[in-house]
Amino acid sequence: MISPLRSLLTDDSRYQKGYRPFLDRSTEIQRMQDFIDNQLPDIMSSTINGKSNLNVIGVGSGSGELDLKMFSTLHLRNPKMRVDTEVVEPSPQQLSEYADLVSQTPDLDYINVNWNEMTAEEFEAHWKQKKMTKKADFIHMLQVGSL
Repeated sequence: MISPLRSLLTDDSRYQKGYRPFLDRSTEIQRMQDFIDNQLPDIMSSTINGKSNLNVIGVGSGSGELDLKMFSTLHLRNPKMRVDTEVVEPSPQQLSEYADLVSQTPDLDYINVNWNEMTAEEFEAHWKQKKMTKKADFIHMLQVGSL
């Protein structure tokens, strides 16, 4: 028997139907924004100070609002730093919304995005198969379910 949660990965419209009401009723986004504004810069200061490039893996990045907020907040601390990010998101709709947001937001020339429409587990297998040696400076998992 297939787990009801597992079907969310294969039925994006069902996922979107459940995810939107969750966002409407949750304070999670506001708490994450507060964290990004008030704590993340100090936590990341030793990682970003003097760096010319920050390698990020965003697992479950959704439509990208929080990722871009993180990058812009960190970029204010280190304006010369470039960001290379691997966006890992299984929802095609969320990934498309993220790509649209990036294309419509000015002054993001310091960010390079690699899009990965897959689960975290698939991404890990993909990196192992390709024998990737790139090191991540920062990995975040905002909306990750273990299915």
